[in-house]
Amino acid sequence: MNYLFKNYNKIFKYFDDWVVITATEDKKNIKNIYLRPKSPIHQETIEWVLEKDRDVA
Repeated sequence: MNYLFKNYNKIFKYFDDWVVITATEDKKNIKNIYLRPKSPIHQETIEWVLEKDRDVA
């Protein structure tokens, strides 16, 4: 990650510091990784996930 940060800093600056990762039902594999551009308006990460992909109760 350090290499990526040093060499592709503009990408890191573009995306929000938080990500959302959803897993398969057995929680053994990653299903989706959600990234969002940084925004002056804060949006909770739980709101990033589409209703059909949501893993929380």
